[in-house]
Amino acid sequence: MLFVNGYPAIIDVDSEKFASPSNFSKDPTYAALVKKHPQISIWPSDRYRSNKPLVKDLGSGQQLFVVEYILRDGCHACAQIGAASLNFTFDQQGRFTGIQPQPMVSSH
Repeated sequence: MLFVNGYPAIIDVDSEKFASPSNFSKDPTYAALVKKHPQISIWPSDRYRSNKPLVKDLGSGQQLFVVEYILRDGCHACAQIGAASLNFTFDQQGRFTGIQPQPMVSSH
């Protein structure tokens, strides 16, 4: 999934820059999953629904997009062990201001 027409002009939310263990590592539930599943991997969630990503207005023209990812026990065909989300935030001029992991990572 791509965010376009902001700054930078294109942001690929599924690139390794974002879908990386380091972006989730501070979440205690994710950390517990890593201990249980050392081969944990992060994959794009459903990118075909029109109601996702969830968009939140932060006021003053700022926006937050909640992007979901699937956590698997290794490869893309391995068992799903949970789900996680990142918040992508943009200021009123459409400039990307950063990401934050959602405070809760669900596990299956």
